[in-house]
Amino acid sequence: MTKPILHKIFMFNPPDNDKEVNALFHNRESELKHGIDYLCESISSQNIMVIHGESRTGKSHFLRKLIIELKKENRPFLFHYVNANSQQTARNVLIDIFRLLKKQIFSFNPNFDHHALAMQQLSIVKDLLIDISPLVSGEREQMICTLTKERITSQESHFSFLPNFVQAIFQSRQELKMGEEKQWVIPMVSDENLIELIKYQVKLLLEIISPEKKQSILLSVDDIDLLCDNPQGDVQVKLLLDLLNQLASDSFFNIVVTLRTESFHDRSKNMWPLQGINIFDNSEMIHIYQKHLNLYNQGNAIYTNYAIEYLIENSDGRIGDFLKNCNVFLNDNYSIYLEKSIIDLPDIKNQVTKIINVFKINKETKKHMYSLIDTIQKEKKLEFESTDILPRVFYDRMIQQDTTNKNQYYINKLFSDVIQEMENNGN
Repeated sequence: MTKPILHKIFMFNPPDNDKEVNALFHNRESELKHGIDYLCESISSQNIMVIHGESRTGKSHFLRKLIIELKKENRPFLFHYVNANSQQTARNVLIDIFRLLKKQIFSFNPNFDHHALAMQQLSIVKDLLIDISPLVSGEREQMICTLTKERITSQESHFSFLPNFVQAIFQSRQELKMGEEKQWVIPMVSDENLIELIKYQVKLLLEIISPEKKQSILLSVDDIDLLCDNPQGDVQVKLLLDLLNQLASDSFFNIVVTLRTESFHDRSKNMWPLQGINIFDNSEMIHIYQKHLNLYNQGNAIYTNYAIEYLIENSDGRIGDFLKNCNVFLNDNYSIYLEKSIIDLPDIKNQVTKIINVFKINKETKKHMYSLIDTIQKEKKLEFESTDILPRVFYDRMIQQDTTNKNQYYINKLFSDVIQEMENNGN
């Protein structure tokens, strides 16, 4: 029997391991078949395809499972996955895509003759990607290239093979005389040129490296609207979608992204709703909880039935929120779990009470904690608006910020329940 792996048991982000993705996938088989059928019917879509749903409902897990199943179908795709969550700008996401494609190009072991035209072109491309990488990442603002007429002439047949913006840099090459050399300044690669470079990489992979095997690339970009969590986030999301649309319009690309439903409806132009992801009902959440126990803890329970029902009721069908709460309260009550081999509902509520009491006396959180208590006990609300900069520790588990209105906040029901009970007990 597999040894318990408690540090992974309630991960609220999907696992990277295909076996674990398959084991934890639950009750979205019809949605999965629809996605597979759609992507297997056409080689390329002219629009960005969107997997959309409310936050923390399992969009990322669905995307990973979809990719696994498409690979089984021998779909003629090259697959690349990028997560926008940890990025700060649309440019960072494009750089990640560029690096992924570059890595695949450099990992290719050619089986054609060393002197073949394709081999010579591949060698030139690799040199180009090495030289231009600092201009893509922003490590350098420009690069100076010195070429002689003889070197240019020897490689003349390959210039037409290079990206248009690179050809344009050397357009004055015909003016050189034999024996002369000239310096060209190659500037930092713009977003538009980076899109052209990514298209160029994909064309190379499909036409030279994988001829007759792969017909297009499936590029998946996960959690795009989490860029909204950064300054100028809305602008960056719009910019990224505009740039990805330029890729999607090319016959070599299939672009699949995940977006929250509200973000999708706000930006639905030039996007195709590949699949909507709904919330789970309580019985499905219990099944998913049991799958996590079976995979990571030999089937042994972490919480009592009362505790797990309480955590489910306070998750609103959002599997990500449920797993996050399970993870947080396991960590908080780990000593209790080691002692009793189970965590009960009073243990959870006692931990929440401790956190609230700490925030009530801490100098940096006291004012805002009492404001939250008033919102719940006096105004009977679970949401509020504030233009203040709230303590970062609140975001960890107590409140959630609206993705479209940065002044709107929602209070975690686990905390609101305890605060309401405190009032009922005269506190």
